[in-house]
Amino acid sequence: MTFANLYEKPWMLGILVVAAVTACDDPVDPIALVQNELETPAGVELFSEPFLEVTAGFVAVDLGTLGGFGINQANAINNRGWIAGTGTLPSGATNGFIWTEGTGLFSVGTTGGTSSSLIDINYDGVSVGWSETASGAKEAIVRNPGSSPFGLGFFGGTESRATAISNNGQISGRFSPVFDPMNPQGPQAFTWTGAGGFSPVGTLGGGLMTVANGLNENGLVVGNSFTSNDPNVPFRAFLRSGGSIQDIGSLGPEFGEHNAFDINFQGIVVGAAIDTVTQFLVPFTWSQSSGFANLVDQGFPANWIGAAWRINSLGHIVMLVIDPTRGNIPAVWIPGEGIVELPTLGGPNGQALDINDRGEVVGWSMTASGEIHPTLWRVEVEPDEVTEDVLTATEDIEAITTDPDVNKELDKAINQLGKAFDELNTASPDTVKVLKSLKKAAKELQDAIDDGLDEGIGIGLMEALVQAGRDFLVESIDNAIARGGSVNSIAKAQVHLANGDAELAAGNHEQSLKQYQNGVKDAEKA
Repeated sequence: MTFANLYEKPWMLGILVVAAVTACDDPVDPIALVQNELETPAGVELFSEPFLEVTAGFVAVDLGTLGGFGINQANAINNRGWIAGTGTLPSGATNGFIWTEGTGLFSVGTTGGTSSSLIDINYDGVSVGWSETASGAKEAIVRNPGSSPFGLGFFGGTESRATAISNNGQISGRFSPVFDPMNPQGPQAFTWTGAGGFSPVGTLGGGLMTVANGLNENGLVVGNSFTSNDPNVPFRAFLRSGGSIQDIGSLGPEFGEHNAFDINFQGIVVGAAIDTVTQFLVPFTWSQSSGFANLVDQGFPANWIGAAWRINSLGHIVMLVIDPTRGNIPAVWIPGEGIVELPTLGGPNGQALDINDRGEVVGWSMTASGEIHPTLWRVEVEPDEVTEDVLTATEDIEAITTDPDVNKELDKAINQLGKAFDELNTASPDTVKVLKSLKKAAKELQDAIDDGLDEGIGIGLMEALVQAGRDFLVESIDNAIARGGSVNSIAKAQVHLANGDAELAAGNHEQSLKQYQNGVKDAEKA
C-alpha cells in the first residue's frame, strides 16, 4: 500500500470519504480511498504541560472563497495569524490565496499558467507552493508579501513543488527528474535557500521516490524515501541533518510504510505508519532522544484512521483523521488533553491542516449547504493558563538552546514568568504585579530574539503573553462595570485597552503590556 501526495491533497481524504459515505449504500473502506488518493506518512515526545487548556472551546471562522465551488482550504498559518491556502475561482481553476485580518482573502495569481497553490507560510509572510507555467508545467514558487509569485525552476526535471518554508527562509520540496528508461526515478526531495540555491536531500538507498515534507529552523528536514529500487519494499521516514540522512526506524514490527510530515523547533517529528494487519494509518511522534510514541497508546481512538500532520513549537499537533462511521473530522492533539474535535461550519465534515504557536488552527470545513470553505479555528484560553504554559514552553526551549547569550535572556524571562505564576497562585492575586512581570518577560524574550532566538518562536511566545495581559484588563474592566465603578476610571481603562491594541498591531509587545497594566490600575480604582 502507498499513500499518494498527502501533503498536497489532504482535502481529498475528506471529500472522497464524505462523498462515498453519503452517496452510496455499500459499506465504505476509507483506507482504500486513502490508498487511491494519498502519498506518504510519520513521529514524538510531548511536553508535559499543554499550552492550550481547552476551556471555552474552539470557534470556527469561515474565511470565504475566491468565488468558485471546489478546492477551498487553508493550508498554513504563521504566528502573525496570516494564512496561506488554495481556492477555486469561478472559472474552476485553483489559485493560491493569502488571508489576513486586515485584507481578507485574495488570490496571489500564477506564474503564467491557469492554476496555483500555496502550501506554507513563514513568520515574515513569505509563502511557498506551486504554480502552472505558461506551458502548463507545475513549478515550485515563492511569494514575498506584496509581490507576485516567482518560480524556483525545475532543477533539471519536468516539474517541481515546494512543500514547506522555515522562518529563516529555507524551503523544502520535491522535483520530478526527466524520465530515463535505464534509471527510472520518481519524485526527489530538495531544499532551497536564497543564498545557496538548490540542494538535493539524498535518499535512503533507493531512487524510486524521496519526498521532503517539512523542515525546522535548525535545518532539519523530514520526509519519506524508498530504501531500495524494489517498489515492494516499504518506504521509510527520514531525518536529514546537514548532509547526513537517516532512517528514523519503525513504530513496530507490525507496521509497514512510514512517513514523517513535520518537525518543530525542538526536533519533535510527527507522522504516520501503516498497520499491516488493520491497514489503518496510525499517528506517531518521534524524537532523537525518546524514539517513537504511538499516539494510539496515548488515547487516539484505535478505530480511527489518522496521521499526525503538523506540529507547532509547543507540541500541539494537527491530526488528519477519518472516523469510518463519520468521515473526516477536524481535530488537534493537545498534550494533557489528547484529541480535541473542532466544530465545523455547519456541515458534517472538515479537516485541520496547520496550527501556530498562538493555538490558531486552519484547514477546511463543510458548510450547511455542502460547500467546502477554508476555515480558521480560534480558542479562548484563560490568561492564567496561558501564563503558566508559556513558562513551561520557555523552559523547554531554554533546555535545547546552546547559545549562551540566548539562554541568559531566556533565563531572565523564565524568572519573570515564574513571578507572575506565583502571584497568580496566591489567595488574592495582584493583577498589576502579574502584568508588570509579563511586561518584563516580553522584554527579555525580545532581547533573546535580538541575540539569536528564532524570531517566529519568540514572537509567538510574546503574543501569547500580550493576549493574556489583554484578557486580564478586559476582565478588570468588566468587574469594574459590574460593581458600578467610577465612569471616568473605567473610561481611562478603556483608552488604555485601545492604546494597547494599537501597540500590539504595531508589533510593540512590551509597550502593549504596559498599556494593559496601566489600564488594570485604572479599572481597579473604579
